[in-house]
Amino acid sequence: MATCRRNASSRSRAGQAPTPPLDGDLVFSSLPGAHRAKRKEGFAEAGYPVISNSSAFRMDEDVPLLIPEVNHEHLGLLELQRRRYPSGGYIVTNPNCSTIMIVMALAPLQTAFRFLKQWRRRCRALSGAELSGVGFTGHH
Repeated sequence: MATCRRNASSRSRAGQAPTPPLDGDLVFSSLPGAHRAKRKEGFAEAGYPVISNSSAFRMDEDVPLLIPEVNHEHLGLLELQRRRYPSGGYIVTNPNCSTIMIVMALAPLQTAFRFLKQWRRRCRALSGAELSGVGFTGHH
C-alpha cells in the first residue's frame, strides 16, 4: 500500500502498514484479496480515494471496474459510494489483467461492428503460470 505524500518526512515505520490519518491525498493499493478489504475500506471511510489493483471489491455494484481508455464514464458510480462513505472517500478498482487486455482490443471493434457476443478462453498455463490448463491445449 502506498500513498502519494505531500511531505516525505512523515513515513510509516518499516514493517507497519499505514493507517489513517495519512500525510497524503490518496491511497494506491495492491493488497491481495478479501482479507485485506477492511484495511482499504478503512481508508475510504476516513475520506481517502483508494485506487486498488486487487479483486476484493470487483463484485461490489458501486465500485467501478475502470479501464480509463474504454469506460471512464463508470466513474459515475462514485456518486453511489457517497452513501457508503459520507466522508468523501471512495474505492476504484480494475478488472483482472487478461480482461483489461481483451477489452482494450475489443472496444474499438465493438464500436465499429456492434457484435453481440464474444467468447474467450484464458490459458495461463501456456506462460508457465499454472499447469492446470495444459490439458486443455492438448500439450503434455
